[in-house]
Amino acid sequence: MSANARSAGGPPRPSAPALLVRIAVTVITPLFAYLVLRPHTGSEAEALAIAGAVPSAWMLARFASRRRVDPLGLVAAAGFGIAVLVAAVPGGSPLLLKVRDAPLVGAIGLAFLLSAALGRPLLGPLLQLLGRDHQATSARLTVATVIVGATLTIDAITRVALALLLQTSTFLAVDHEASWSILGAGMAILWLSRRRT
Repeated sequence: MSANARSAGGPPRPSAPALLVRIAVTVITPLFAYLVLRPHTGSEAEALAIAGAVPSAWMLARFASRRRVDPLGLVAAAGFGIAVLVAAVPGGSPLLLKVRDAPLVGAIGLAFLLSAALGRPLLGPLLQLLGRDHQATSARLTVATVIVGATLTIDAITRVALALLLQTSTFLAVDHEASWSILGAGMAILWLSRRRT
């Protein structure tokens, strides 16, 4: 990582091999595990639970080895744990295992939108909590909070809609790509809004 990237205060960017490993563990391995396990398990929920445990276990192993929490991984693991508990209830639906953390992400998005509507954008306190120095005006923080909130809410709604409309194997194949596209678009809009103001 360059000295400029470190001095800018941003998070370190992963190397290409590290990014490929992350994609393999979070996308390819769960899809492959589900496709292999589904014919051998008693239910779709059981296969999804086993396949979904792979990224959660990987995130916990990374935490144990590096002693650094990945906030996105933590949200995903928490969402997965809640989904497994709900699906384990007799008559539980595998839907929550498919959408995993989407309800939690959607709730966070709605909280951001509500905070902006109330004139108390959550992005300011969040940046302070993360130790990020921000020089943004209240108006810029409000715009950024709306963009982040809308992006997270749209991502959650899209993932739930895909889970309801698609077969599980198809959903697992397109879920991450759809989510990354939405999050990437939100980041681009956020970046463009920073350049304009």
